Amino acid sequence: MNDHVAAMQARLGGQAGWWLAPGITVELNAGARQGGPGTLLVGLGHPDADTGPGGQAVCLNYKGDAGGARSVAELVAHAGPARWEDWRERLPSTAAIRTIVLEDLSLDTCCALLLFGAALDGQPLPDPAAWVAYVSAWEGGDYLDGADLSRSAACLLSVLGHSYLPQHAAEVVRDGYARAGLQACLALMQRMMASQPRPESGIGYLAGADYSRAVAHLAHERQMYELALQQASRCQLLVDLAGSGRQVLLDALILSEVFPSGVLKVMARADSANSWTRKGYSVLALHRPGEAGNGNDMVLSVDPRCGATLESLWRALEALEVQRWNGARPSDAPRFLASYRDPAEPSRMAPGAPNQPWYDDNGRHTLLAAPKQLDSGVAGTRLDWRADVLPALWQQYFLRPAAALVEALPDGQAPAGLAPAQGQGQGQARTVRVLRWNASGAAAQGLHPDLALLETPSFQAWLASHSQSGGPAASPLALPPQDSYEVLRYGAVQVLAHRQGVTLFEGPGAQGGAQRLARVAAAVASVSQAYSGFLRDYADKLAEWTAELGSHHGAAAGRDAASWSGQMHEVKARALAVIAGGSMLRDDFDENRLGEALQRWWGVSQQRGELLDLIDRIDGLMQHAIAARTELRQRVYGSIFSALGLGLAANHIWEPIREWRTMNSYEWQLKLFKETPAPDLQELAAIAHQVASYELATVGVVVGFSLLGFVLYWRFGIRGESH
Repeated sequence: MNDHVAAMQARLGGQAGWWLAPGITVELNAGARQGGPGTLLVGLGHPDADTGPGGQAVCLNYKGDAGGARSVAELVAHAGPARWEDWRERLPSTAAIRTIVLEDLSLDTCCALLLFGAALDGQPLPDPAAWVAYVSAWEGGDYLDGADLSRSAACLLSVLGHSYLPQHAAEVVRDGYARAGLQACLALMQRMMASQPRPESGIGYLAGADYSRAVAHLAHERQMYELALQQASRCQLLVDLAGSGRQVLLDALILSEVFPSGVLKVMARADSANSWTRKGYSVLALHRPGEAGNGNDMVLSVDPRCGATLESLWRALEALEVQRWNGARPSDAPRFLASYRDPAEPSRMAPGAPNQPWYDDNGRHTLLAAPKQLDSGVAGTRLDWRADVLPALWQQYFLRPAAALVEALPDGQAPAGLAPAQGQGQGQARTVRVLRWNASGAAAQGLHPDLALLETPSFQAWLASHSQSGGPAASPLALPPQDSYEVLRYGAVQVLAHRQGVTLFEGPGAQGGAQRLARVAAAVASVSQAYSGFLRDYADKLAEWTAELGSHHGAAAGRDAASWSGQMHEVKARALAVIAGGSMLRDDFDENRLGEALQRWWGVSQQRGELLDLIDRIDGLMQHAIAARTELRQRVYGSIFSALGLGLAANHIWEPIREWRTMNSYEWQLKLFKETPAPDLQELAAIAHQVASYELATVGVVVGFSLLGFVLYWRFGIRGESH
């Protein structure tokens, strides 16, 4: 072992970093297909095609290789004499390399470059088989290292490469961070290969800035993964097993990746703490909006170690593409893809194969990637992530098996009194749905009744969505959040309660228990509707009364206390009837438990409290209104009587004064007939004028004091009485 390591270090050190030559241009261009003399394409182009003028470019690309290589490193390591002769004819040595065009800064890219450069200069590495197998496994989605990612050569190299990529990388980058990233990655790769002949055993500590940078960015990406996990969607899927008609239950993680990451897939697949199966997220659906057009914007993958395949999803996506292109999908220069091989001639594509199909992972269908951009600059796909891709994933690996497992209760067996499936605004009708296990459908699918799918959060959320306004979830993104519903169990019956309604599911062996519980749900829904209807109607009546109380004429003016009291008694009687009808106490414990849970979710107790509170408040308002009307009536009558009384009192007080100041009719007669000499006519006229003036003053006094009595009582009479 030590001799092998020493030999590896001597060989790698002997290369003296040929990629550091100042005359070499490094280009990141995932869309490159060809190059001129002195160009080395890694992971791009066709391995057997003459690309560029004079056929001088070398294409190191295992995709499309007839030999079945699993990585670029394996393609280089297993290349035969004929291929090496062709490569050396185009590039005699590493000194002839002028441009390196890369698809990415990956483990496979770096290992292939080291192997190719060493062999090209006549210094092949001693026994690189372990590294080639390790790289090929990583390229195929297999993670061979342990839980400690800091000892994983693949993870360290990946995060180091991604640490040089900005958040919004350009489609084509020459030198700059592309050159710096490649040099750092090759240096780290060289040192890792020299220090450890068997990478799956783990990489130890390596001194140097590139290793320290990789470890630091690995910790950063762990933080970014935990943050992304909070925003991601999670579900459980039944994915087909390769070469079998059976399915395996897997956790799926769906997220949008804003920042490029080299180890997110590894962290997700090793995440036994957060995944429901405790086996990590074996299915990943990544959306990278910033990489639209290069094939990495929509990527779906499954862990190859679980033996599952996404072939049915690939076929569904390709069928959708054909439908959306409507006969206009370019097929004049088809991209090599194993799934489109001509059965009669496997070395060529079948007639009608598209130029840019969905990537099929060389026919293994463990990694699906969106079509790349067409040569014309038009997007190679017409599918949308949310509207097409995720619903297709959901349809293939959840709805398809779920439809075989579940059926709705026939109408003839549905309990009476179920609330309708729709509701509008306040007083919304609660939806009650009853589903049951479909034994015949499960048998036809070869699914065991104890299938774990029935216990998954995804299945429960999907059941809950049946009684929601949008209907059954057609996409994993449409599943209701787990905290928006409650799962209750009554034997083999699952009850999913939420604000809009309730779904009851009869599992295997339930024997009709859901119908009995559904009648309880219907009763609670009816009570809730009755409360809501009463509150709504009472609010309308209150608005009518308020408007009537605010008017000074019309019906309000003619109402009396008896009329208001009669209406209030009528409303109270109706409210008490609604409350009495809402009594839901039963003899069965499960029914009472379900009734209490639904009342809590639907706010029946709160509605009942609001109903009673509104009655008390409006009753107080009406009593106040009646008292105000009585006060007004008393004030009017009291002011009138006060005016009369004060006027009469003033008249009695004024009468003696008038008698004293004027001559009454008796005195006037005595003066006229008894007095001698008789008074003259002018004196009698003056006396008559004085008497008339005092009569007019008497009227003024009576009227004035009457008005004073009216005003005083109107302003102070009722207040004085209230105190």
